Amino acid sequence: MNTPTLPSFSSAPLTPPDLGRQLEQQRLRKQLRRGALGEAAGLSYQSLQKILDGQSDFRVSNLLALAHALGLEVVLVPSSLRQALQAPAALPGTDGDGTATPSAVGAALARLRPLAGPGTPPKRGGPR
Repeated sequence: MNTPTLPSFSSAPLTPPDLGRQLEQQRLRKQLRRGALGEAAGLSYQSLQKILDGQSDFRVSNLLALAHALGLEVVLVPSSLRQALQAPAALPGTDGDGTATPSAVGAALARLRPLAGPGTPPKRGGPR
């Protein structure tokens, strides 16, 4: 099973080579051959290779085609919210290091259990 991971962010602006690396990581997670990805995105093998290897300042239309072929969405986020993307809740079903948790609800319960005190069983249902 492929474990979703969060990309790392720095204060530097994102560059085409950064995007190429992230697209390549997703291609590897999906276990797609470069030829199959290029075909799905409508790109030649040479163009795809330059993009994924960070050697090309590619067009937005190519980014959108590759993202679609990889099951990704391109989203613009205000710079002021960039740090929030690194928060544990940024990717549902993962904890802060990007590893999968049983569920987002399970993770929330795990954070609340220490507040209830030792040996306190979790309550089921609402007030009766």
